[in-house]
Amino acid sequence: YELDMYKKEIGEMFLYEIAVKPEYRQMGVATALIEFLKKVCVDRGIKEMYVGTSTDNEPALKLYKSTGGEADPDIAWFVYSLNHK
Repeated sequence: YELDMYKKEIGEMFLYEIAVKPEYRQMGVATALIEFLKKVCVDRGIKEMYVGTSTDNEPALKLYKSTGGEADPDIAWFVYSLNHK
């Protein structure tokens, strides 16, 4: 999702989820997708891109770090489980 920020005069990109079928893992597919999305951001003038994952998802953590992502100690993710009745 591309989001216009209300606090800053910049746009953000939020990478909601990325997945690669097991038979195509460890072939650089996810890395290529992230690198492509980073180029899209640059082309659109977007200054920041975010992605979240669970703290025990080691493959995702490794991927995001290897593609230039940095953990942000100032951001906490919250999940709301909404039971619709």
